[in-house]
Amino acid sequence: MKNMELKSVEDEKAWEIHKKAIIIDGCVLPLFNPDSVQRMMDGGLTGACVTVPSIDSSKPIPGFRSALEHIADRHHWIEQNSDKTLLASNATDIEKAKREGKVAIILANQNADIIEGNLRFLNIFHNLGVKICQLTYNYKNEIGDGAYERTDGGLSNFGIDVVKEMNRLNMLIDLSHVGKSTTKETLELSKDPVITSHANIKSLCDHARNKTDEQIKALAEKGGLMGITVFATFYKTKDNTQPTIENLVDCIEYVVDLVGINHVGIGTDLDEYMTKQRWASYRRTFSKFVTPEAPYVRGLENVESYFNLTKGLVARGYSEQEIMKILGGNFLRIFKEVCGNGL
Repeated sequence: MKNMELKSVEDEKAWEIHKKAIIIDGCVLPLFNPDSVQRMMDGGLTGACVTVPSIDSSKPIPGFRSALEHIADRHHWIEQNSDKTLLASNATDIEKAKREGKVAIILANQNADIIEGNLRFLNIFHNLGVKICQLTYNYKNEIGDGAYERTDGGLSNFGIDVVKEMNRLNMLIDLSHVGKSTTKETLELSKDPVITSHANIKSLCDHARNKTDEQIKALAEKGGLMGITVFATFYKTKDNTQPTIENLVDCIEYVVDLVGINHVGIGTDLDEYMTKQRWASYRRTFSKFVTPEAPYVRGLENVESYFNLTKGLVARGYSEQEIMKILGGNFLRIFKEVCGNGL
């Protein structure tokens, strides 16, 4: 493993790649104020997949009305910051954001419970700009079982209908919090590529939310993408020390070695609402899995820090083309294939 400290010429190379790249984060939750937009811009972010409605593990899953209220708030925030942001409904919007020096906001849902058992509601959310939808959160819903569920029942009959409807609407299916059988059956059923926007590698860390080699291979065979997260809970380090950029690159490299460079990206799961008190509560609630003292990988603790990942990839010996794919090119390709280019 190459030392992560770069020579000046390598650092310059990393900066040139970073400026040129379309950088897309498959899962990020900013504070939704003018300062948060600037922070994302300072980090070089081109596309941010933001969760609507926001989910707090300590509270009930939001329903249809709550989701509409959150989406209305996000639309208002984008309008209020239109000099720096735009709503992305397709790949062309993301490319436009890069040209104009803006951040493309991609609305993404983390639990299809928001449709409350009504298939027609999917179309409403799609028309409001929600282009990515996760089938379940951590637990069972009407669609299937989540990753933390005691059972492993796979898709329900309604869940099968939801997958087919999402394909029809050209909505990108996300399997990040979805259980094993639900994941397997969705990959078999979907006619389109699907993503795991934010999770890590089960063989490197035996966490319920991490994905097995078999799942990652099936995801790649479907043409999909594995988004690697910086959430520290999903790493296993020597002596349970705080994971670093090197550990993050290890996860990326594992996927590259397993299924190739075209099926990996980043989905940090950075949450600007994560206070020290909230993290302490999270550690108590999920003590079975949580050991790190801080929530995120050291070196990528906030949306200003994406350049540290670019430097890490340069240090590991990845080419400019490979780094561009990892930082966002792979996600853009899949987003274009599923959601279209708007032309």
